Amino acid sequence: MRVELQPAYVLHTRPYRDTSMLVELLTRDQGRVAVVAKGVRAAKSRRRALLNPFTGLLASYQGRGGLKLLTSIEPDGASFALHGAALYCGFYMNELLLRVLAETDAYPFLFQNYQATLMALSREAPLEPLLRRFELSVLEELGYGINLTTDATHGTPLIADAHYQFDSEHGFTQVVSSSIPPPGVQVFYSGRDLLAIAADDFSQAETRLAAKRLTRAALQPLLGNKPLKSRELFRSSR
Repeated sequence: MRVELQPAYVLHTRPYRDTSMLVELLTRDQGRVAVVAKGVRAAKSRRRALLNPFTGLLASYQGRGGLKLLTSIEPDGASFALHGAALYCGFYMNELLLRVLAETDAYPFLFQNYQATLMALSREAPLEPLLRRFELSVLEELGYGINLTTDATHGTPLIADAHYQFDSEHGFTQVVSSSIPPPGVQVFYSGRDLLAIAADDFSQAETRLAAKRLTRAALQPLLGNKPLKSRELFRSSR
């Protein structure tokens, strides 16, 4: 199989043999693809500078197995300079996709959303809403979208003044008032926060915190128990 000039971004690289590199790409039409970039670590290689995260590429590769051979690569013009906390957010997005995407499954909408999120990060947009929207889009694309407006048990609309518990397989179920913990104890979700997330309204700090707890809970079954290195890196840098 030969693929020509596929829009792509680098998710991860690591050395391979003496002068080559293993590269994980996020491509528009084939999703996550692993390729061997031969000779790019040689002193005279001009392709090495292109194989950096957040740089838009047109990649050509070939091969029938899981590991393809990168035959050519060129810039695509859509590259983003990330700094500070935005840079760590970009690393997190890359690691998340690397962990949850199966190889060669196409997610064209997710590719566009990834690129749009990088653009917003480069323009210093508020970080938490960007990450929550991206995480929710990843869940949606993988078939684990969250219904943020309906009680999973009764099929009724969520109530702003009610509280709900979340199950990653079934969704939200209203809890009785006697089970609601005191203020400051974060076990359940308020209907008001869930409806705000559904409306893409992250203006309140409580909503942003609820969204962060929710996406972590929803992603946990996909990520397993192995911690994300990008989260640890971000925490150690603060």
